[in-house]
Amino acid sequence: MNRWFFALTALLLLTAGVYAHGLWNAGFVWDDVPLIEMNEALGHGGQLPRLFMEDLWATSGAGDVASGYYRPLVLVDFSLDKMLFGSAALGFHLHSLAWHLVAVTALFFLLKDMVGEGAGLAGATLFALHPVQSESVAWISARNDLMAASFGLLAVLAVLRLQRSRVWWWIGAGLACAAMLSKESAVLLPVLLLAVDLSRPSGHRGIRRYAALVCGIGLALGLRAMAGVGSAALPPIEGWLLFVDRIGDWAGIMSAAVVWPFPVTSARDLHWADMEPSVRVAVGWAGLLLLAVVVVVSRGRRRRMIAGGLLWTAVSLALTIVPMADKGGFGDRFWYLPLVGIALVLAAAIPQKLGPWVAVAVAVPSVVILAVRLPDWTDDARLWTAAARDVPIPINHVGLGHAYSRDGRLIKAHRTFVGALSTDRLANDACPRVVGTAVRIGKFAHGVRMGNWVRQRGCPLSSELVGWLATAQALTGAWGDARSTLDEWGKTPEGRGLVVAAALARRDGDRPTERRLLADREDLASAVGLLLDAADKYASGR
Repeated sequence: MNRWFFALTALLLLTAGVYAHGLWNAGFVWDDVPLIEMNEALGHGGQLPRLFMEDLWATSGAGDVASGYYRPLVLVDFSLDKMLFGSAALGFHLHSLAWHLVAVTALFFLLKDMVGEGAGLAGATLFALHPVQSESVAWISARNDLMAASFGLLAVLAVLRLQRSRVWWWIGAGLACAAMLSKESAVLLPVLLLAVDLSRPSGHRGIRRYAALVCGIGLALGLRAMAGVGSAALPPIEGWLLFVDRIGDWAGIMSAAVVWPFPVTSARDLHWADMEPSVRVAVGWAGLLLLAVVVVVSRGRRRRMIAGGLLWTAVSLALTIVPMADKGGFGDRFWYLPLVGIALVLAAAIPQKLGPWVAVAVAVPSVVILAVRLPDWTDDARLWTAAARDVPIPINHVGLGHAYSRDGRLIKAHRTFVGALSTDRLANDACPRVVGTAVRIGKFAHGVRMGNWVRQRGCPLSSELVGWLATAQALTGAWGDARSTLDEWGKTPEGRGLVVAAALARRDGDRPTERRLLADREDLASAVGLLLDAADKYASGR
């Protein structure tokens, strides 16, 4: 056996061991709950064809969501997991780990053909064990990144072998289609092939290889069109302007995640990027400066390879700007595919003989950081506790408050939401939750006080805040104040606000108005009676 075979085997075993040990007690967190646990279409063989005809979130527990994402192969993968493992999260995690190992293997073979075994091992080690990859591997819902990378890298490997047999054209097209059916970012596969071609002799290039990838991507787009899944809405202009305003901080933060990957956290937001420690942003920009120096001092084919790696990194990172400008959030998972380019840069920049030593130098600190980081994925509360500790911005305290609330720890949730509103900059998502948690723990008068406090703090009115505040006022017998809150909202109330409005109509003996309000929400009729009864009990108990 060649030495590279043993080196690759050792890398895969090390990667599998580190992740399996760290994720042994990991559970379902964050989007895993609605997308997987609450998804009634998963786990049934007869439902598999349906997954190819709907939006990613169509059958989830998140309600009627049109995300614009068409990723049926990921849903099929989750469905198979449910059939095999039921509700045991460990099986899901090990399956995700297997996809990561496939991507690592494919990247190693790609780099080996380009730069040799030693330097290729260093690049593959960076991709396999860099702590920034931990979110994509540890978060089950991020499996789309792992699958798209695995299929995509295998597709590029396939089309590079076209001169050996035409069958590789069809294999490459099929793998490109599978990558596209896993995540939309696979549309960039021709750019990855171009990055590879920049380091290859011109005689090895050919348009047929690009045609295979384009045809596979086109087939996936055709299936998407047949399913009737539209594109996600473009981010609002405010999102683009925010990105332009924060681009310096964002670039420093993202670069620092690679240069100095500790603490590792998935919870960052563009709105709060300017609160990142200036030292960390400076470290990130120092890394970018060092990269520029490497490009300047490199020569010939080595420079072309580095340019190819940077091209892929820049283009694949640029694609993440769209969801970030839309919702603001960005995290380590955005690095999974772009890190292929950084691995190529590393492999091209080092001498062949130093490759194994560089691999060891990368692996040792990475394993230590992963050992510290991976246990955070045990549950939502632990994950968000780590996020709020490592990046102490108000929005992360909101995430922690949600985790406490889902666990039924409402008092801790309430205090955490209050903390999120105790800084100079408001986290508006916390505003209704401060009032809501107070009501849920039975502190109705406190809920009213909290409602007045968040209004004084500058929290904007929202349907949810109006609903909770009006409910708290009604439960304390302040029906006039509840009516004023609903009138101030000035729109048709929803949810809890609608229940309060119907209860007001019933108290006034206005049955026609009550029936009109509940015409499309008969399920809320019982809630109206419960609200009136609770208000009477509270009044009699005072």
